[in-house]
Amino acid sequence: MSADFSDDYSFRFIRIFGNTPRIKILEFFVYLYDKTGKQPWSYISQLSRLLKLSKSSVKKVIDSLIYENILIEKKIETHAKHPKRNISIKTNKPIVLELLEFYRKIKHLS
Repeated sequence: MSADFSDDYSFRFIRIFGNTPRIKILEFFVYLYDKTGKQPWSYISQLSRLLKLSKSSVKKVIDSLIYENILIEKKIETHAKHPKRNISIKTNKPIVLELLEFYRKIKHLS
């Protein structure tokens, strides 16, 4: 994923649902899953950098989406005091599958 993701990428969900950190993060994961066909994993710092959001905003949204069972966190075994949080979208959830289907319908629209 290039460091200038949000410069090169035209967010479709934002045009419909508004420009919020939540929408950007959801579309980021949906976009990557659609593009690669694999469950995408990312870290809070990477999301913050690529989406041009503060780490605190990303953390709040991630925590909320994990609580809502839309995202999943994979614990990393380490001795670090504050290890990186490995985050992905739950590709087996009906709401995520609906978002993916909607994204596929609108991704070619300008």
